[in-house]
Amino acid sequence: MIGSSQWDSMLMYMRMMLEGYRGRFAFRSRITHSLRVTKWAQRIWNQDGQGADREVLLAASILHDIGYPAKNGEDHGELGAVYAEQYLRNEGYGEAFTSKVCDLIRNHSRKEFLKRPEEVGDRLTPELRILMEADLMDECGPVAVVFDCMAEAGEKEQSFEKTYRRICKNAPVFLECNWMRSPSARTYWEERQRLLRDYLEAYEGELFLQEKMPEEFEKAADYMIRTMKGHEHTPNRKGIVYPFRRRDTHMLRVFYQARKLFKEEKNRQKDKKKEFGPYGKRVLSYAALLHDIGYRRTTDGLLHAAVGAKMAYEYMREEGLPEDLCRDTAALIEAHADKRLLKEGNPPLLLQLLMEADHQDESGAMSLAWDGMAAAMPETGEDDSFLNLLDYDRAYQRMKRYTAKMFSVCEYRTASGRELWQQKERLVRRFLRTFAFDLEEWSPQDLGEKEGS
Repeated sequence: MIGSSQWDSMLMYMRMMLEGYRGRFAFRSRITHSLRVTKWAQRIWNQDGQGADREVLLAASILHDIGYPAKNGEDHGELGAVYAEQYLRNEGYGEAFTSKVCDLIRNHSRKEFLKRPEEVGDRLTPELRILMEADLMDECGPVAVVFDCMAEAGEKEQSFEKTYRRICKNAPVFLECNWMRSPSARTYWEERQRLLRDYLEAYEGELFLQEKMPEEFEKAADYMIRTMKGHEHTPNRKGIVYPFRRRDTHMLRVFYQARKLFKEEKNRQKDKKKEFGPYGKRVLSYAALLHDIGYRRTTDGLLHAAVGAKMAYEYMREEGLPEDLCRDTAALIEAHADKRLLKEGNPPLLLQLLMEADHQDESGAMSLAWDGMAAAMPETGEDDSFLNLLDYDRAYQRMKRYTAKMFSVCEYRTASGRELWQQKERLVRRFLRTFAFDLEEWSPQDLGEKEGS
């Protein structure tokens, strides 16, 4: 029986072999991947893998990728088996044990065995089956989403839309089939398939990709886009500019979101016919579409509202729109930046809807993507040395610090705004709960877990 000190030695050897290796993506550490795969192998064995030799399985899981650095992943199974054999023999492990571990490492990348188990017969041993399942379980579900977000952060042209398309492009790998053979692994995979589908549905909805600009507002939308050209990116309070965060697309999304909330709230508050009439919808629509154009002339978070109100008023008057429409639209834009009114004041209904739509954007699924992309970029005061510590956990910690904290309060006045916010919160909590579970790393202490835990 392998003792605690022997497991520690094996883990140390794995770390030594993989230290400094990052491959194409700096955030994809093979060390933490190996520890997560071993954790998955332990979980699956605990629940339905007692026909497998646990020590052989765990040793192979720890060492399965040690051949990566030599040829950047090419034939890493074959090379890893050679290194593992040298290590195990030097450490005094028996011939049978060493041979079994090395066979698992040599064959662990042949995932087609899981697709056609009847064709490979005895070659798909219980240990090899669980190792393959554990290897596949890592980097699916939330980890797959975060992988694409962090990878997109390295591209020259960035946007929330591009990140969404990247996730959609890679999602079929996880969504189209379930290769898992162990009952527990199948269940884990199905849970992550459901989460990935729900995440993509929410993300698509937040981007309003299927919406078409109403004809009445096409000229105003063109004006907004032309006005913001060259000024699409504005720094946040810390002076950081995120390339994927564009003001023009933000204003388009707020436009669609405000109109959606208006429609839903109109059905709820049928007694307020005046506020929910055609005129109110026009005022809200113009205000939402133009609310941030003040960033064209200033980056100040409050001052931009007053500047934008003046710009919107002048534009709308030049277009010959009614004076009351110009004036009321400008008034909404000027007041929209002070979100304290949602918590402390009693803002008019149209202003509530504008502020809620503005605040809803870049939350939920989009906020998780934001944190994933931002985690792969240096923060204020960091240099390129942060790449040495870059891993999925950095994204998880950022998501807890920003996205999760965002949902600690709900300041929405309208029932439609609150309901949408709560839907987003449920997705975020579920995503982070699963992500945290998937990022757990194995240690020798896990050997004490009860079967079926």
